Amino acid sequence: MSAFFQRSTSEKLENDRDYSDDEQSSSDLQERREQALLEPAWNPVKSINKEELLIWRIEGSEVKQVEDSEYGIFFDDAIYILLKAANKQRKICYDLHFWIPHSMVKYIAAEPPAKVMELSALLHDRVIYHKEIEYFESSIVKHYFKTFIVLHDGVDTAFNENDPRAYKPRLLLFKLNRSRGELRQVPASKKALNSHCVFVLDTGREMLQWNGSSCSDEERSAASKHINNFLGRRKGKLIREFYDEEDLLSFVSNSYFYRIDFFI
Repeated sequence: MSAFFQRSTSEKLENDRDYSDDEQSSSDLQERREQALLEPAWNPVKSINKEELLIWRIEGSEVKQVEDSEYGIFFDDAIYILLKAANKQRKICYDLHFWIPHSMVKYIAAEPPAKVMELSALLHDRVIYHKEIEYFESSIVKHYFKTFIVLHDGVDTAFNENDPRAYKPRLLLFKLNRSRGELRQVPASKKALNSHCVFVLDTGREMLQWNGSSCSDEERSAASKHINNFLGRRKGKLIREFYDEEDLLSFVSNSYFYRIDFFI
């Protein structure tokens, strides 16, 4: 399987550090809580009384809530904050995740970002923190979604149903993880393809599935289901096609792909 998905136990332990044991003075907590009360993005947190998942993006100094229809899709141009509220023994408990794009890791301090601690203060710091790094996410955060999707080039490049022709095609690598699936963008090149994986060419209103010759039937079938899940987020007529590895030459030489100037 591709190195894009390799992850060691030691990396998980380093990423999932429990910061709740850090001593926080009452004045610091109060200051962070006052800031949180002024942040409109945190308003939904004030009324949580059941199991729920809330997601935000940090765009500069601004926090933007992610629409429900976009849950599970992460663009690598921003830090994401995820708050999972769960009912455990008749008590609401919180897991607070902050997802960091791999390209930003060296610029981010080891401690949670200020906005994460601000949200934490709103919950009186009674949370379990999870630091999630692109390519090395915990199974906990990935389990929140049927399909975990990571895309490049920023949220501004997302599919727009009002202007579908403006969408730039992406090549995605699929991985099956028990009942869950992952789709991650990889370089748009024939060199990225290999016999052991399922790849998906996402052109906006179409998704073309390419099955490597060494893929299992289970992986091929699962990829189809997760592609449908992804396509279901977009309105309009959608087309899905399949290509096996032996069809690769005709797949690449098709004039359609030259027209969109995708493979290099």
